[in-house]
Amino acid sequence: MTTSTKTRRPDRTTDGVRPAATPALIAGMGALAALATPALAAGAPRPDGPFTLTLWMIVLLTAAAELAAVHVHGEQHSHTLSVSEVALVVGLAFAAPGDLVLGRALAGLVVYGAYRRLPLPKLAFNTALVALESTMAALVYRTVLGGASPAEPAGWLAALAAVAASTIVGIAAIRIILAIHRDPGPGGAILSTALVSITITAAGTLVGILGVAALWHHTLAFTLIGALAGFVYLTARFCTNHLAIRDILRRLDTVLREAGSPREATAGALALARSGLHGTVARAACLTPEGEAFGLSLGPDGLGELVDEDPDRLALTLAVLGDGGRAARLSPQAAGLLDLPANRGLDRPILAPIRREGRTVGYLAAAGKRAPQRRFTDGDLRLLGECARRLALP
Repeated sequence: MTTSTKTRRPDRTTDGVRPAATPALIAGMGALAALATPALAAGAPRPDGPFTLTLWMIVLLTAAAELAAVHVHGEQHSHTLSVSEVALVVGLAFAAPGDLVLGRALAGLVVYGAYRRLPLPKLAFNTALVALESTMAALVYRTVLGGASPAEPAGWLAALAAVAASTIVGIAAIRIILAIHRDPGPGGAILSTALVSITITAAGTLVGILGVAALWHHTLAFTLIGALAGFVYLTARFCTNHLAIRDILRRLDTVLREAGSPREATAGALALARSGLHGTVARAACLTPEGEAFGLSLGPDGLGELVDEDPDRLALTLAVLGDGGRAARLSPQAAGLLDLPANRGLDRPILAPIRREGRTVGYLAAAGKRAPQRRFTDGDLRLLGECARRLALP
């Protein structure tokens, strides 16, 4: 399980006001992991299993688990949930402790550096945290397991204790980095995020334990592990996306009931839509029944201002965009009309038309960074379309 503001390997950690403390924390975590290496080597020997996972197998297994992540983006915080516990538990049972720690750290460098392209301070923090979490998990696992088999109940208990230790280390590191940068965290969303994170952690650990038991008796059980991990991942992705969209639409219904004008309603709809989208820039424009036109833009800082627009120009823009009734991705040419260019580091924008009485009277649009974890999904299209549809209702 990973998220950017909760327990594991954050995507947002180092933009604060005490820059000297962050390198010290990173160096401290790395030093703790390095100092524990002799203890790993001197621990109880791992029971002989049917096979051994090599260093590069651990790298591939961990990277695959991290890449199969569920990204939940909020207005101020983003959360990345993964089933990395499956890879951790399997690695604890079938890999040498040193290979496990080093392999997971290398996988972190690949995923966070080459794929997600995090800035260097965040990359260093995430990698050091992965190494420290893996070290603590390996120490606890070998201590609890002793000479028992990982496929026995003692192995189940050892896996649970190891994942718990890893999670506690992650939580502590995140709380420290938030305190260093005077960041209060996700506020009201922390409870729901924690519940989702705990659920996914427990499910991933259970799949890992079942996988170890199956693999210990037959190596072909890799197919079973893949099926179980895939089921957990798809279920987590569906549940998080569905619950997030439902919560946003519920809040939107409240905003629309309390709005005193079309301007207020549009501003509220755009702000709520952006809070659940992968995008970083959002824009709305609409024609009122009286023939007036207004627009609103929201940037990464969430600030925006309603401004009057030229009704004729907006009508022409809507005509060029067409009368499609569904949210869709925009071509670079169409994106240029909305001041949401598809270049300059932004991915291809999406747009949902606002239609009343059979004609398009406005739109909600958004654009996001080209980073892989920020690309728009079908869930983004659905959310933007639902917000526009509710906004169009009388």
